[in-house]
Amino acid sequence: MRINEVTQFNRLLAYVDPVYHDLFCDAWYIELDRYKEDPNSILMFANAILAHWDVPLYAESIAGWDDNNECFIWKFTKKEEV
Repeated sequence: MRINEVTQFNRLLAYVDPVYHDLFCDAWYIELDRYKEDPNSILMFANAILAHWDVPLYAESIAGWDDNNECFIWKFTKKEEV
């Protein structure tokens, strides 16, 4: 699934308790910002954030860039149950 991190971020927030939405957003937008120039690191840290918040998605890649909203479009897959 592809998620635009501005216009479709609610799809990620659906997995997080609303009490923690602000903290999750801070981690996603502020903490990941320092890695935006390094594709390998940004994926690693995005997945660490998802794992920390028990979001059952895995960030596979950055699928593109949205020029209008100046944000990434992410490609996620659902984590497999073990």
